[in-house]
Amino acid sequence: SKPPPEEEYEPADSAMTFMVISLFSLLFSMVWFFVKIPFRIGSTFVKFWVFVIAARILWLLLADDNGAWEMGAGVDYEYNMPGIY
Repeated sequence: SKPPPEEEYEPADSAMTFMVISLFSLLFSMVWFFVKIPFRIGSTFVKFWVFVIAARILWLLLADDNGAWEMGAGVDYEYNMPGIY
């Protein structure tokens, strides 16, 4: 009968290295997760704010003002027709 194959020898310090690397990786990923949350909230808020501003500007440009612009209600005349003070 054949003798059983010899098991590959693995030094004990390789497990320690793996454990330390795993621990630092876990700690870094947890810290990065909690640091990233405020940035995600802030970027979501800024994107929403930009969307709202763009929607309001688009609404102002497309809204029907019943001819008020042609009667002089524009910014050029400071909301008054020419000749009205």
